[in-house]
Amino acid sequence: MKPQDKVRRDTIRGFGWSFVSQFGVQFARLATLIVLARFFIGPAEFGLVNMFVVFTGFSQILIDFGFTNALIQKQDATQRDYSSVFWLNLAICVVVSCGLMLASPWIASFYNAPALTPIAMTMAPLYVFYGLTSLQRVLLRKNLDFRTISIIEVVSVSVSGLLACGAAVLGWGVWSLVVFYLATPIMSSLIYWLQPGSWRPTFAFSLESLKSLSKFGLSMLGNNSLNYWARNIDKVFIGRYLGEIQLGFYNQAYSLVLIPVTNFSNTFVSVMFPAFSKMQKDNHYVSKMFTSVSQTVLAVNLPIFLYLSIAARDFVLILLGKEWEPIVEPLRVFAFIGLFISMRTIHSSVFMSHNRNGTLLKINLVSRTLMIVGYFFLVQNGIQAVAYWLLLSIILSFAATATCSCQILQFSLRSFIAAHSKIFISALAAYVMTSWLYASLWQSQQRLLVLISCQIVFIAIYLIGAIVTKEPIIAALIRQVRKKFSGRTAKRQPDA
Repeated sequence: MKPQDKVRRDTIRGFGWSFVSQFGVQFARLATLIVLARFFIGPAEFGLVNMFVVFTGFSQILIDFGFTNALIQKQDATQRDYSSVFWLNLAICVVVSCGLMLASPWIASFYNAPALTPIAMTMAPLYVFYGLTSLQRVLLRKNLDFRTISIIEVVSVSVSGLLACGAAVLGWGVWSLVVFYLATPIMSSLIYWLQPGSWRPTFAFSLESLKSLSKFGLSMLGNNSLNYWARNIDKVFIGRYLGEIQLGFYNQAYSLVLIPVTNFSNTFVSVMFPAFSKMQKDNHYVSKMFTSVSQTVLAVNLPIFLYLSIAARDFVLILLGKEWEPIVEPLRVFAFIGLFISMRTIHSSVFMSHNRNGTLLKINLVSRTLMIVGYFFLVQNGIQAVAYWLLLSIILSFAATATCSCQILQFSLRSFIAAHSKIFISALAAYVMTSWLYASLWQSQQRLLVLISCQIVFIAIYLIGAIVTKEPIIAALIRQVRKKFSGRTAKRQPDA
């Protein structure tokens, strides 16, 4: 088999296993958070923990200065390169964990939340475990071995979720949420190191290796840092000026929509980046694969977001309870934000694989700065105003990113938009008709039945529209289903 054919085969398999991984991880994560929010923990407790999670998330970006992604992009990386990055990561993780422990009282004082101090000090050491596993995961990604990653991460999150729910049943309150955040990296670290054939570092450390990776890595660090604070500074402002209850509402709406969809998009990016890096000289194949992935993400996400914007109220009341009703309106806004974030994330893989992080950094520098400034002035108007500003900022950022990525691939922006038009038409028809049906059934007392029935109608109209317009992604899916169904039917037929 030719090397290029092997890469293409492994890429397709990688998409499948990466999707399984993210679906399993997000299902386990959301199930845990919904159970905790529905029966054990209120908005104030969720807000309290997320005050610190904002800082720990940024610390995770600082762990390797972007060097792990540089190892993926560099096709001739050596054992010395890997070991040098590993020891650098581990040292940074120890420093970051100690720094967060020492800064815990200051962080609690910033939010005027004294109860945050012991929580922050307990959660700070978890970054040592991230440092221990970063290189094992990078090597699996580079080799497109997403099957192993999938198994490890799904098991880790599932077991951690069970431990958190068990702690909640025992009456641990907010500490059950802390258990969830701590147990996940500890479990994954143990499994990564104990699996047969797991990579082990040598005691080699080379500043020359780090220097060779620094150009790509530092530009990645700049992009990731800007993206992170643009996505999370709203939570800092809300926690600081509106308090932990409003932050609990805002972050729960954010978690229900943006975290799952971002990770769904990252499912494809995690495969596209190493695959496109290997095939970056084959521009025709990269453009074709990029368009197919973009269409797939839109075909899956668009109907989910549009229906969520219709049924947000019932969705919240049935899953979380009346206590969480204030998140209904922000959830509707986040549904549209999720669409643009998922599409923009796909485009970022083009910049990374073609070593154009400098261009992406310039786009983000402008768009993210405007986003952060807007948060500062709008936060006093409440979480709804912050959500609307986030939507506007994401739309502008997506437009700039999509235009540049198409230029990199020498792909017409008009052609890119046309390739997605049939999906938009089908979803829009389903949205209009289901909105009318949902409004007409608003007085019904059987809210769960209405929610399920309207969802079935939405999907049916969407699929009919895709079939009528001959949308290629949906048509290919239907052909695969028919093929498998006819194959199974043929096997059941008795021999003549």
